Amino acid sequence: MRLTIIGPRSIGKTSVARILSKKLKLKHIESDKLIDRELKNYGGLEKCWREQKNRLIMQTGIKTCKKLASKDNIILDLAAGSITSKWEEINKKNIMLIKNNSIVIGLLPFPEEYKSEEILYKREIKRPHFNCIKKIKLKNKIKKDYRRIKKKLLRISDILIYTRSSNPESIANELKKKICLLNGAK
Repeated sequence: MRLTIIGPRSIGKTSVARILSKKLKLKHIESDKLIDRELKNYGGLEKCWREQKNRLIMQTGIKTCKKLASKDNIILDLAAGSITSKWEEINKKNIMLIKNNSIVIGLLPFPEEYKSEEILYKREIKRPHFNCIKKIKLKNKIKKDYRRIKKKLLRISDILIYTRSSNPESIANELKKKICLLNGAK
């Protein structure tokens, strides 16, 4: 079994994936950590992000997804930027890779966009790499990014969960039930 958990920054992908991997006895893989290792010669993922080497990050992400496509018994937590970048050809490749090789689990905060944007802003403002961005610019970035992410996740997710500020354990339990139902149907 291969699962890909994808959602906006600060939604709790890593926490949910960690808990779910234990419940399903699967290996948890964080795409950001793998990409960071691959970008070591460039100073790592964080430095590349600060220096806006986005295309390099995206191309490295595709290589990482390709490597993982053949691995079994994994849960990959994947940043939503891997399917919503400004390079549509890269987005399409990543979407194809995860759709053809895994069950895609989308995590979104709430059905209502304004609630989702509000909670993501409250979480993002605390992240160190957003210290240099003015609050209004960050709010606008979250709004723009979130709407793009939501549109894609509604289209590609095999399972979609609105986390509604639930704790990661509850979300993992809900996912486990849905995955079992989905696997029973296949």
